[in-house]
Amino acid sequence: MNPESLATTRRRSHARSSSPTMDPVNGAEAPISRPGPRSSSNLEPQGGLLRRINSLPVARISRTATASLFTRTETWGDAGPSLNHSYGPAKGLLVFVPIGIAAGVCGLPDVAILILNYLALASLAPFITFTVLGLSNGVGVSSGLLRAIFGNATELIISITAMCYGQFQLAQGTLIGSTILYSLFVLGGSFLCASYGKDHQMFSKTRTGAMSALVMVVSICLTIPTIMSISNKESVPQEGRQRNMLILSHGTSVVLFFLSISYLAFRFQTHHKLFNRDHGPTRSLTVLLMQPEHVTTSPLILAFGFLGAMVCAGICTNYVIRNIDLTVKMLHITKSFAGLVLLPLAGNLAKSFNIIRNARQEGNISPKTANNLDCAIRLIMTNILDTLLFIMPLLVLLGWIIDKPMTMQFGLFETVVFLQSIVIMTYLVQHGKTTYFEGFMLIGTYVSIAAAFYVRPDVAEGGTNSWK
Repeated sequence: MNPESLATTRRRSHARSSSPTMDPVNGAEAPISRPGPRSSSNLEPQGGLLRRINSLPVARISRTATASLFTRTETWGDAGPSLNHSYGPAKGLLVFVPIGIAAGVCGLPDVAILILNYLALASLAPFITFTVLGLSNGVGVSSGLLRAIFGNATELIISITAMCYGQFQLAQGTLIGSTILYSLFVLGGSFLCASYGKDHQMFSKTRTGAMSALVMVVSICLTIPTIMSISNKESVPQEGRQRNMLILSHGTSVVLFFLSISYLAFRFQTHHKLFNRDHGPTRSLTVLLMQPEHVTTSPLILAFGFLGAMVCAGICTNYVIRNIDLTVKMLHITKSFAGLVLLPLAGNLAKSFNIIRNARQEGNISPKTANNLDCAIRLIMTNILDTLLFIMPLLVLLGWIIDKPMTMQFGLFETVVFLQSIVIMTYLVQHGKTTYFEGFMLIGTYVSIAAAFYVRPDVAEGGTNSWK
């Protein structure tokens, strides 16, 4: 063999020995080598193996292990880092907290007081949610109950304040409006964001089946007092009908309270694997979970931040509810529109934006792993269940304690719209796949309902449940 052919043979052997194999991190496929007899030249040298081992992202692995403290079975664990990651634009609105309180103290016009304190509530809501997620970092029934109640602290504060002022329909409308917002607008936005530019987007029917069934059952339980009131309107006097409503509402609240405890035990103890977030190519949320600032915040700082934000939210809510009657008249809007559309947006705007933004996922998705749309749907249902299964019964029971006639008797129009929204959401999540057109339909339905609340006059429903 001449020197030229010998050099050519050595170059070919070196090319085969240095061919890349499957990358353990990025999953890149090795190029297909030409068939030939198996020899020692085809085996990877020891130096190449050591180089690839040393090239593994050790810092990324350690950061993931640290961030696993915030990676939990409940879907709230996905929402907390997402809220903290995108809280930057909302930080600018925190300046309205002292401005709104000062406007109320100085006695500025009612419209100015309401608008300034409304913007303050919109900035405080995601901050309260993040502090609650940081404080309740355990996995169990008690931690789940804490997150279910105080994770929606803004809605709870608005409803309690409205009830204390005798605005019972406004308190109910805030919770109903929040449910309609998530079941139509947020779900539609998630479908649209996840599937635009694609033929369709798949998600797991198994992971959403149990939660959608529970949402439907709770919704039916909440509407039973209203149906009974309408059916007995002619045969039972007003005083007796109101007394029956209080008894039925108190009993339904007790039943829903025990149902909520059973749900927490099902979710966090007996069937926690059903709600476990599988590891998969969910790139956007995984990157958010790796942010180091999520695990370095002191619990003491979080506790002080939570208490301070709750106090400020209570003061701002007091100014909003106290000035809402004169403001809606001056702005020529209905009180039902303010209670069912505007107030729910104050407590859920930042959270809704993050759910929609993180619903999209690029690349191939394995049917055995939870993708971003799965997590978005579960977050939507979690927020709905927290509102209907925890906050609504808690509000009725609290009214029972402080001697406020808070019932579950809603208006007929609100009841029909509420049930239709739940039925539409439950039907669509049973398919296991969606398209961007379904997202457009849901968003259009919510806009139509909001327009109906805007033009619908505030008709008294009778008894204590009146928008007037």
